[in-house]
Amino acid sequence: MTASIPLPGLRADSPAAALALYGIAQVLAPDASVRWASRGDSEWRAEVINARCSDIDGLVEMLIDAIQSDPLTDVQSIAKDVNELTPQTWSGAVSGESAVARLLEGLCAEAPLRTGGRVSLTPVCVYSFGYRGTLFGNVAKQDGALRADELRALLHDPWMPRKGCNTLGLDPHARRQDGAIMGPDPSADGVRGVPALVPLAARGLAAVAPMPDARHVRGGAFARDSAGPDFRWPMFTFPVSAAALPLLVARDWSRRTAAKRAAAGIEAVFSARILRAEKRLSIGRRVA
Repeated sequence: MTASIPLPGLRADSPAAALALYGIAQVLAPDASVRWASRGDSEWRAEVINARCSDIDGLVEMLIDAIQSDPLTDVQSIAKDVNELTPQTWSGAVSGESAVARLLEGLCAEAPLRTGGRVSLTPVCVYSFGYRGTLFGNVAKQDGALRADELRALLHDPWMPRKGCNTLGLDPHARRQDGAIMGPDPSADGVRGVPALVPLAARGLAAVAPMPDARHVRGGAFARDSAGPDFRWPMFTFPVSAAALPLLVARDWSRRTAAKRAAAGIEAVFSARILRAEKRLSIGRRVA
């Protein structure tokens, strides 16, 4: 029997929540699909459709088991920092079907594409933490520390940011990260992120791989105008599997008419500005 499990903690207008939903589809593939569904409060929240569990507690258990059996902790062996990723290490790491391979597919479309023999990356993840650590180091650390109670809170409850919890630049509600303005933070005392977000969001990057050229990243879920690059994601109301997600989220639905979006089950398109100098996500907004 197929069950639809609402995830009220994931809101459609959040880029971090969108990536987390994509990550859930990746973790549970091929046994589940995801969509955005109205919960009767004028807000659109995430939903998982599957035949293996019927409530959020069972879903959390499934996610924890799947993540622990295919962790991202080994991503640290690829390079110290994401900016040190070479075509050789990239091509070797993406040869399999592991979570690490899918993470790199979300970071890089092809290799090599940058001068100096380095891999071209999406704007979302060109992120240096300086003395706080590296992107790969933080992904591995948070993946290894994932807890069931924190994951349940992320999926079910209103997000409660925790001081010192790194968001990797994916959550615009973190006020500051290494001096980069991200968006409003409920506190005035520094960085706050949501525990359990990064393990899902990092896996969701596989669905938004761009098609870069020699000078800048474009295509996929990314668009560029005179003001700089945007990360865009559609709010789809029909179940979508992990295999179909890249085909859906890589389209620029903001260029389609409202009638064409409605016919395709796209209720709205959201966008988050990537700050040009720091290459971080800013505040998400509805664009269509």
